[in-house]
Amino acid sequence: MPASVESRLEDLTVTRLSGSDRCATSVAVATFAAARGLSWSSVFVASGESFPDSMTGTPLVALRGGVLLLTRDGSSAAADAMRAHASSLSHGYVLGGAASVSEASRAALEETAG
Repeated sequence: MPASVESRLEDLTVTRLSGSDRCATSVAVATFAAARGLSWSSVFVASGESFPDSMTGTPLVALRGGVLLLTRDGSSAAADAMRAHASSLSHGYVLGGAASVSEASRAALEETAG
């Protein structure tokens, strides 16, 4: 959000959630949300390359009270976050087919989840 917009919202608290890329940002958002009542017990993973699977999966994420992580080939952000919260993880979901989240990424996430 541009500083010019932030300055107009003086009565609001603005919290910037970010990471080095969109996958890391999804971890920051998930961590923020889990600290405020959502849970690492249900982790949903979707492509960080395009938005449709993550967007259409959001109602299910909300229904389960879980968190949504974005992934892409070459990014370890989702797997690292799942590893860090492995003791809480009970259900993992991959949103989209192999064209969205590669079988290699899915297998790595599955291995991380245990």
